[in-house]
Amino acid sequence: MNKISVIVPIYKIAEQYLHECMTSLLEQTYENLEFILIDDGSPDNCGEICDAYAKKDDRIKVIHQENQGLSNVRNNGIKAASGYWIAFVDPDDWIEKYAFEKAIEIADKEQVDMMVWNTFLNTPGHQSIRKNYDKDLVVKDKAQLEAINLNLLRTISFKNDEIRIPTLESTTCHLYRRDIITENQLLFDSTLKQGEDKLFNYSYHMQIQSFAYLNRPMYHYRLHSVSTTHTFFSENVDTSNRILKKYYEMEPKIQSNEFYRNTYFIRAAYIALFLIGKFYLHPQNNLSDIKNRGAEFKDMVSKEPYAEAVRNMNLSGMRFSMTRIRLMLLKAHMYGILFMDVKMEQKLRSFLKRN
Repeated sequence: MNKISVIVPIYKIAEQYLHECMTSLLEQTYENLEFILIDDGSPDNCGEICDAYAKKDDRIKVIHQENQGLSNVRNNGIKAASGYWIAFVDPDDWIEKYAFEKAIEIADKEQVDMMVWNTFLNTPGHQSIRKNYDKDLVVKDKAQLEAINLNLLRTISFKNDEIRIPTLESTTCHLYRRDIITENQLLFDSTLKQGEDKLFNYSYHMQIQSFAYLNRPMYHYRLHSVSTTHTFFSENVDTSNRILKKYYEMEPKIQSNEFYRNTYFIRAAYIALFLIGKFYLHPQNNLSDIKNRGAEFKDMVSKEPYAEAVRNMNLSGMRFSMTRIRLMLLKAHMYGILFMDVKMEQKLRSFLKRN
């Protein structure tokens, strides 16, 4: 029965959420666990709450530190871990009581390097299951693993029959082998304020020979107004540029393999599309006059890492979808139409939200 080290980064979390998270962890049916709670200089009562739990359960280890940010918290958690497996749970989320038992059961049976499962999306009064690959899966074939790796690099599907597992991109809903992390010196990039989880997962995926996916939601991801994924991030453009460059430097096949190179090009172009709505036309963006944002976007895509990607990406064979249409418009430099499209989408979502 291999031990799982569960790392929980804690900073300014509502006490109710923290208690719900801890209750779900301590009620796990799988018992060979250690819980590493890292109080990242939280200015509230979270540190004291963690200490109180540690007094009641000797599986809990509490680390108090000055505020260092999420990436450093996770890296410090990895250093403190002693388990064969490592799992990450965010303190405002919670997990099903059988989650680790079911994950370990498959991981041990199949002898895989990584375990992944599905998640619930929770908002006040509502729960849904994240749209994900709809079958259980054990991947040991090298070609299949590479195909999934390309999808992970691209972050969007290229063909209808592609295996796409969105939870591969998050750090939650995972069991990672600690020895693979430590032997390859894999760390979360502390210079990034977003996207560091996907970057870490890709670096881990480059080192594995197998993984299993359980199409069963066992993690509850809480969607709320303070989630970093739903707020405006003023450094979005610069961070996205740096992340793309890090992928280029990390993955040597981008330079030597045409499939990886085109996958990277599509990823870069898709990020450019993403930035229209998440930065240039974000309702909270007051950094510049809205009339100038189209010109700013045009200037951005005329430079690397976007210029070569938009110019040379090959979309032949890509399934027909709105994403493909938008990528074609981007390639044709039809930025005005793209901005109008995003504005209409934002208005529609706002209308549906109100009604």
